[in-house]
Amino acid sequence: MLQMLFALPEDEEELREIFWTHGMDISGDITEHLVIKNGTEVLAGGKLSELAEKRFYLEVIGVKKGCNGSGYGGMLLAKMVTNPWECCKRPLSECKEKNEKFVITTLARGSAVGFYQKYGFQPCDLQQIPLPFRHQCSDCPEKENCDPVPMIMIGG
Repeated sequence: MLQMLFALPEDEEELREIFWTHGMDISGDITEHLVIKNGTEVLAGGKLSELAEKRFYLEVIGVKKGCNGSGYGGMLLAKMVTNPWECCKRPLSECKEKNEKFVITTLARGSAVGFYQKYGFQPCDLQQIPLPFRHQCSDCPEKENCDPVPMIMIGG
């Protein structure tokens, strides 16, 4: 049975392995990551943080090797863009009305731009990425192969 919930400490090794296969890692506390599980098996995970009121940043998202194309990444991202407050472990603001406006930004791998666009993201200027993350790719040895693209999604 599939479940989408916040990760437990015992999910850390499995989620870290998923992210490592994509050249990423867990971002901060494991319990702040939203995961999709089948029983105890972690199939996908991601972390969304609210850095300022109604301004969210998608720090990381990944799907278990062999499960790509199964829709798990899309399930996570669809939930995040529908109601980011429910997907953020420690939201700073509240969703007070059904069509509450919000913004989600992220740095996407160039090969994933089409995936993000399916969920309403569009390429944007790097200056729209929050400062703590704007330069995260600067020293990465994979930057040239990854070809990161700043992206923004305005919801509500």
